[in-house]
Amino acid sequence: MSKKLIYFPSFTSLSDYLKKDSWLIENELKYRFYDDLFHKENRWKYFLITAGSEYKKENARKNLGIDNGTIVLGDSGGFQITTGVLKYSDEIKVKIFNWLENNSDYAMNLDIPPKGLYNNRYQESLDMSLKNFKYFNEHQSGKTKFLNVLQGNNYQEIDKWYSSVKVFEFKGWGLGGVLNLSDIMLKIAFLLEKKEFEKPNNELFHFLGSTSPIHFLLYSILQKEVNKKLSNTQISTDSSSPIMSAVFGNWYHHLSFNTLSYKSLYFGNKGKTNYVKGAKLPCLLKNCAVCDKINYDDIAAGNIRTRDLITYHNFFFFQQVLNQFDTLAEGHVEAIKDLVSSDYYIVFNSLIEMINSNKPIEVYNKYKNLYTKLEYSEVNIELANEFFEF
Repeated sequence: MSKKLIYFPSFTSLSDYLKKDSWLIENELKYRFYDDLFHKENRWKYFLITAGSEYKKENARKNLGIDNGTIVLGDSGGFQITTGVLKYSDEIKVKIFNWLENNSDYAMNLDIPPKGLYNNRYQESLDMSLKNFKYFNEHQSGKTKFLNVLQGNNYQEIDKWYSSVKVFEFKGWGLGGVLNLSDIMLKIAFLLEKKEFEKPNNELFHFLGSTSPIHFLLYSILQKEVNKKLSNTQISTDSSSPIMSAVFGNWYHHLSFNTLSYKSLYFGNKGKTNYVKGAKLPCLLKNCAVCDKINYDDIAAGNIRTRDLITYHNFFFFQQVLNQFDTLAEGHVEAIKDLVSSDYYIVFNSLIEMINSNKPIEVYNKYKNLYTKLEYSEVNIELANEFFEF
């Protein structure tokens, strides 16, 4: 895979469009952003498919036209189980496993996150997950590279979960419960402490559903640092944020480096926003294939067609942010100093300190108060992922 941070877009709600290769946006822009005929500037060969909602569609990969070199990450459906959308059973476990083997290159094990319906039922979540992991481990053919999954809200829970599931030979780790900065840094420190980044079988470390600007930049720096020590380790993340933002009426227009937040125009009130009729959107993206086709009137209308166009604009915006952060991460961390606030600069330096320390947990504890302080000031739409799935 890439040696840059990989973003897997999770656009499950577009699957009905994506399976019809003749469908276009505005008679020009294909829905299939991973297709070889999609305009080159924004073609994206990574895609996350959720087994929790797609497991009944046996040939999802073929139907979506993904057999073209696109790397597919399969999410296992634990989110849908813990929210009650999908009822767990041994039959569902087997169906999800088979679906993942047939449709994904990499995939999460079927973990049951200790939240939602399983909030305050940590041991039950762990026991159910352990049973699923055992089944996946015994039946995996090698066709799909499965990832172990790490859950827990504090060191003791994380350590207990890890000690139970580490015995399985999978191809990396999926990290759940990583919306907040302190949770992310704790799990990174924990895996560093356990030398997981140094194990040759671990190809992929995937942070589930966290793509605020600070997450993107943090993971880009992590990717750069692990590149120095390991040649086969890939860092990745996913979200449905571009489409969620569009659903809620938000059109991204720029990134604030100082606060590390996305800035957007809001059109969620269907025409009540003041704007100049017929005016073009102030799009700063290079070669945006969307914004030369719509104006304020279109976006304020709030219809499905416009939602899809905004989704793709927001997705292209994400791509630009990723490219910017990758360039920043490749340089010395000092290059970031004048762009972000002093607190975020300390965070990025603390990550490097953690990676190079023999006692990463001590480094985490040293900066824990700062991580906690910043997580309450973070502005990111990923928090909605706790309640919605697209």
